Amino acid sequence: MDSSQPRTFDFLRAATIALLGAAAYAYFRILGVPVAKTLPLVLGGCAFLAILWVVEWITSGEAPAVPKAKKDGFDWGMHYLRGFAIVCIMLTHFLGRTGAAKFAHAFLTSSTVFFLFISGYLCQYLAFRRPVESRKYYLSKLKNVIALYVVCSLATLAAILAINAKRVGVIAPSDLSLRAMPDILLLGWVQRQYWYIPFVAVLFLVSPWLTRSSNRTLAWLSVVSFVLAVSFPHRPPSHLVWSIPHFLYRMVYFTWAYLLGFAYARWKRQIDPHLGAYVAPTLLTGMALGVCALAPETAFWRPEYVLADSFAWSFQKLLFLVPVLYVANRIRSTRIALFDMLATYSFTLFFLHHFFIRDYAVLQKLVFLHIGPAPVLRLCVRVVLAAIFIGQNLVLSILLKKACGRWSRSFIGS
Repeated sequence: MDSSQPRTFDFLRAATIALLGAAAYAYFRILGVPVAKTLPLVLGGCAFLAILWVVEWITSGEAPAVPKAKKDGFDWGMHYLRGFAIVCIMLTHFLGRTGAAKFAHAFLTSSTVFFLFISGYLCQYLAFRRPVESRKYYLSKLKNVIALYVVCSLATLAAILAINAKRVGVIAPSDLSLRAMPDILLLGWVQRQYWYIPFVAVLFLVSPWLTRSSNRTLAWLSVVSFVLAVSFPHRPPSHLVWSIPHFLYRMVYFTWAYLLGFAYARWKRQIDPHLGAYVAPTLLTGMALGVCALAPETAFWRPEYVLADSFAWSFQKLLFLVPVLYVANRIRSTRIALFDMLATYSFTLFFLHHFFIRDYAVLQKLVFLHIGPAPVLRLCVRVVLAAIFIGQNLVLSILLKKACGRWSRSFIGS
């Protein structure tokens, strides 16, 4: 659009900001947050979104850029893999806090493997098209990942201070202090899933070099990291959450998945024709591992030594990657709107979802009290609530993208 053309008022954006403000006010009031705390927080958030809008209005005479259409050769399958990964992670956390923790542990735990695999794959895949310039790469990650992480962390901390109550998977108000802020940000204390950002930031440091490494070097690194994960002690450090030992523990248990993504990008043409032959055995083996985890601990055939190892679950996700990649390749030229949205907003969903899990756990408890001990009905309720939970977070992500306008990527990651 020519900058000389008159600007029009974006009523939809104004309505979106007003809707988010009203929803936030209602949410905090339902939680029992006093009006004296709710109003400043809500008005401050709306004012921030309005300032973004005004700055965008002043600095650009053009309408917001229309997202570029995906090219005909776009690989929709690998794109959808991001959506699949975030749904697995959201369900892991949701089911873990709504009475289905054993099922989540058996089949969904360590779904972070999918995200790491995708990150490694895309880094190498894009490097084939254009060699990675280290300076630009680091600046891009600093802007699009680290800065976004800090913004979302601070926003969550502000909400926690307003609520002033412990929420499952989110840092307790009593743990907040200026002295603790460096550890909070460097180790991902804010929400349960935030550990992933500092972790992957360490991998970003060596990624430009990995894109230029020889095939032999990458193969050796992949094998060594995999063997190290297998041979690591079978129990995590005594302090399971938000500690340097646990951070290092996760480095050992997940780095191989990132390197595997690099390897798949390099040898994709050689690997893909053979995936079909391994779909059934890998899927059945992964499912068998999950069934073992669901079995009573007293079962004589239950491999307790294997199941006690965190690597067992990341290895299970490696097994599941085979059928997932096979399906992704089969639909690589097909656009599916819902999968596209989940993939597009996967990073936003990552940052948002855990904050609301406690509310759904409370809602489910109330519904269960009403319907009584009916297993089939309870299962239906849990499935419906899980779908609503994912849908609510997706709608919130879309609204925030509209409200943040041109800077949505910098503040919510969409």
